[in-house]
Amino acid sequence: MPPTFGYGTALMNDLGWNADAIANSRHGDMASLSLISSSFKKNLLEWLSFSPFPMETGEYKLHRYYPTIPDTFVYSNLFLAFDHGEDLLGQDVYRLSEEDSSAILKITSVNHETQIIAGEFQGTYIRDTSRVDRHPDIADTIRFTDGKFKVKLQF
Repeated sequence: MPPTFGYGTALMNDLGWNADAIANSRHGDMASLSLISSSFKKNLLEWLSFSPFPMETGEYKLHRYYPTIPDTFVYSNLFLAFDHGEDLLGQDVYRLSEEDSSAILKITSVNHETQIIAGEFQGTYIRDTSRVDRHPDIADTIRFTDGKFKVKLQF
């Protein structure tokens, strides 16, 4: 696992979810955020990402595909990696639901001196069923609500 510089919390399908956070500067005035949660009991790694977003306070609608013009909207997806026996690694990819008009990333504070960014997030993600590797115990739809994060920006 890469080093982390903050935290994230949320309700994931109405259950408490905690993650380590990593944020990186992109294109000078833009940033990306990754929230990474691991469960060794379930041999599961959950990686929720948001990119790119302006390093200023505001509310940004989330989209399911990476933008062709980076400052027009924020892309988000959820990636799961899991061990399903015999040292084989499975992967699930979840895309933001097209029907979720409430999916947002809200930057509530940016301290340019300390490089600390804080905010909120929510969104519904749907499993990409075209993939062969699928975790049998994870729902096809994952909804994050009451999401919060605080992280020190890395360059």
